[in-house]
Amino acid sequence: MAAKSMEEVKDVDLDQSGVFKYIQVQVTDKKDASNTKIIVRGYGRCGFHVDIFDETKEQVDRKLFKLVPLGGGRIKHDDKKKDISIYGYSQAYGPAKHEDSKALIEKAYPDYNVSFSYDGY
Repeated sequence: MAAKSMEEVKDVDLDQSGVFKYIQVQVTDKKDASNTKIIVRGYGRCGFHVDIFDETKEQVDRKLFKLVPLGGGRIKHDDKKKDISIYGYSQAYGPAKHEDSKALIEKAYPDYNVSFSYDGY
């Protein structure tokens, strides 16, 4: 079901484990432009960063929210070691601000080691 309030939009939604592409998206309330936040999405089932953005658009009520992709990269998520590495860039959207993604992911996964690098693709 599509989110109808900003509170319903999850800050972070990642696959449980694996190496996959991710994007950072700005979500803005169309009725109140000051009500905005950055979210992180990463799915192995999506072959391209654009596919992740398409899926993210389905997660919110587009009549209520404007979504803008800010950048992307890759994530290596090891759920057994509780380790998440953020790196690289998106050919479609450019690099995300990985330090911002790291901060959001650390809040969503407080018992994980989260790191980032701008190296690699």
